[in-house]
Amino acid sequence: LYERLTGEEYLHFAGRMYGLPLEEARRRAADLLDLMELTEAKDKLIVGSFGNNRKENAHFLEIARYFKGDVHFVIRTDKRYGYFFGRKRITVLKDRLTEDEKMSLMKCFDIFLYPTSNEAYGMVFLEAMSQKVPIITYDDSANKEVADGGGLFAKLNDKKGMMALLERLAKDPAERAA
Repeated sequence: LYERLTGEEYLHFAGRMYGLPLEEARRRAADLLDLMELTEAKDKLIVGSFGNNRKENAHFLEIARYFKGDVHFVIRTDKRYGYFFGRKRITVLKDRLTEDEKMSLMKCFDIFLYPTSNEAYGMVFLEAMSQKVPIITYDDSANKEVADGGGLFAKLNDKKGMMALLERLAKDPAERAA
């Protein structure tokens, strides 16, 4: 139906699909963006991840801190983080999401940045590919087998390589859409 919507546009669309008048959908979208601390990010590229309690969350956060592009980062994780440099451009969601909520959030991502190793079977890659969200991950275990049709791969633990791939996708809407 629609190739890519911004997070805000998707919230308007979802509200309208559930029968809300347009102005009510816009108001609720603004409230949700504010609640999730995403108001400043509504027109930026959204780079997202689902971290749960993985050690590689630190890789995601380090990339988010030092990335130079005009993007906003979102990670859903059980892990608790205190204040860290770059916090204004990083949203950490602490609450568990239902599968429907997870897929709705995934639809808002422009890029799925998932630094992970030892994935037995990367279901999350299939979920990202089902939403046509390009993936950046490490070339480790089953990652390449599962995400090869929708992903770019950095060497294991190569955060600079992963950042270079992110920069490439962030600058090229045609490659993100491919």
